[in-house]
Amino acid sequence: MFSLSDALSIAIGLVSIYLLMSIIISYLLELIASFFQLRAANLANAIQCMLDPAAPKLSGVTEVKKVWSEGLDIWDKDVIAKAELTVSEAITRQLNENPVKSFYSHPIIQTLSKPDKLPSYIQPRDFSAALFDLLMKAGAPAGAPPAEFLTSVKQGVETIKDPLLKGTILPLIQNAELMEQDAEKRIALARANVEAWFNNTMDRSSEWYKAMTIRIAVLVGLVIALLLNVDTLSIVQSLWGDTSLRQSIGNVAVAYIQQGQDQNASQALGELRALNLPLGWNGVLADRNPQTPLGPQEFPVLPGEIALKVLGLLITGLAISQGSSIWFDILQLLLNVNTRNSGAKTSAETSNTPAS
Repeated sequence: MFSLSDALSIAIGLVSIYLLMSIIISYLLELIASFFQLRAANLANAIQCMLDPAAPKLSGVTEVKKVWSEGLDIWDKDVIAKAELTVSEAITRQLNENPVKSFYSHPIIQTLSKPDKLPSYIQPRDFSAALFDLLMKAGAPAGAPPAEFLTSVKQGVETIKDPLLKGTILPLIQNAELMEQDAEKRIALARANVEAWFNNTMDRSSEWYKAMTIRIAVLVGLVIALLLNVDTLSIVQSLWGDTSLRQSIGNVAVAYIQQGQDQNASQALGELRALNLPLGWNGVLADRNPQTPLGPQEFPVLPGEIALKVLGLLITGLAISQGSSIWFDILQLLLNVNTRNSGAKTSAETSNTPAS
């Protein structure tokens, strides 16, 4: 008779497989993010939203990389001299032509990444320091003493032609001037205002990045489920009919929970292989006899079998794209319930045992 303990064992087995697969998916997502510079691209989009709010579309890391090296010219005195410009004029011109290029070419930002790479993360203080330096030098050709720093920065803001950018930065500085009388405190508050603006934008960009990675994770999960034939319905069927398989997966689950979430993709893949689950394809087409059970590793042919296979793969793909932490928590909960259920059953059996 099928019992609650059996149902819990099947659930533990299925969640354990989802957990191991999720660890592998997380590793693949990190590789994809690194190869395609997804974090740098997302950061570049966020910076563009801040410094070029009138842009018709977000160009991201690709477009920024095409032009950022050109921005280095504003820091080369010989290039500026040949163009018969002052430093202030060169920076002002570039700020109006491409403020994102000007920002990314600043020496402070240049030092935050490897050569020919855009930074994946920028500290708020680095953002405000680079932006204020650009604005100050645009506003004061010979530089400015500390007491006139914000005045020079405001003069630099006034050289900006984009009314949206000007209208965003100027109130942040004016607020500091209204709130503080001391020059040094004014500068500190102005920087804090700009950094708060930066942090708010980064919070929104984190949501953009999360939404993007969710879409990528679902796609990767579906592809891996298809390639490895990780069919939830077939796995449940295998667990249903194989007590030893449920037991072996249960042992893996207990060991994993005891270790904590320290397992890497290589270990997860090794444990998945060791379970001897009916994963992968054997390259054999199933026959067209509806009375013949479909083998878990066969390619389905009948419409009903195809539909069930697609459903099983979809469930797996969506499940393993959710991240390993959620399956770790669910597995821990199921093991606790199973332990209590086993303990209650043992106590009941003990109490019903007749005394000798």
